[in-house]
Amino acid sequence: MPHAVIFVRDVATVDVARCGAAIRHHPDFHDLGGVNANFTQVLGVGRLRVRTFEFGVEAETLACGTGSTAAAIIAAIKQRWPAPYCAGAEPVQVEVRGGETLRIWFTLDPRKGLYDVCLETRARAIYTGILRPELVHELTTCRAAGQA
Repeated sequence: MPHAVIFVRDVATVDVARCGAAIRHHPDFHDLGGVNANFTQVLGVGRLRVRTFEFGVEAETLACGTGSTAAAIIAAIKQRWPAPYCAGAEPVQVEVRGGETLRIWFTLDPRKGLYDVCLETRARAIYTGILRPELVHELTTCRAAGQA
């Protein structure tokens, strides 16, 4: 899903539900099938706060890794952050609504483009379950047929 990154003075004051939905469904993004809207506040060099209205959920989510990564890369370029942030030496720290701080590294080279993008955050189990054998078989069949 493509991302729109919108820089704001204070993400706490943004009506993410209203503004996010308007951007997500804006006619300019129709050919893309819509976009995720990432409202981004620059806190300082290498530090952001991001709130995201996410496609599929059709609401604000607690975090969006790809949206935060897009915001970090665009902020580094627009704000002309020092070389370590664009050379993978220093992570951009992104505070998200869920209370986590994501750490994002990337290398941006004028000749080679963008590469070595890495997102670091804490992962924790939120649900456990048991897959029925019928579902495992169906997933295996879909994968073999190139559908998954």
